[in-house]
Amino acid sequence: MKIKTLQIMLLIAAVLCAVGIFAGLGGGSRIDGHNFSPPAWLKGLGGFAGGPRLSARDLTANGVSLQEPLVLPSGRTRQFNVASADGKVRRVAFLVTGSSHGTLNIRYKPNSGQRLNGKRVDPQSWPNEEKGDPSFVVYNGGGKFVFTNAGPSSLKIRLED
Repeated sequence: MKIKTLQIMLLIAAVLCAVGIFAGLGGGSRIDGHNFSPPAWLKGLGGFAGGPRLSARDLTANGVSLQEPLVLPSGRTRQFNVASADGKVRRVAFLVTGSSHGTLNIRYKPNSGQRLNGKRVDPQSWPNEEKGDPSFVVYNGGGKFVFTNAGPSSLKIRLED
């Protein structure tokens, strides 16, 4: 293949890539600085950079792993222990369905004495200042998740894929 032909093919490929990226981002017209929801392909890339995910078998209540979906009736609280991991900070995101989605409270309490980069780790809760489905950083020493449904109807909670 001649060098000139190769150069033209590379130029066409670069232009197509630029057009594809621009089209994928939507030109900015649907981006809201307060409610940005990245496209599915971008969320998928988070799995590569975000570290390992917490699995259902890492959440236990009375020695039994979380059965998905977790059905949480109105006015009920469920607590799950989080298994420790060898030096790994994990992440977890939950998907919540039900008519009283806004009445769910989730709290992650790391076991006492845990430190990350020399600093004490703090409990996390949802809802918080972030928009979207609940997500947490789970520290290597484990802890507890407490789910409380303060709404009038049942909720279903499962781990995000």
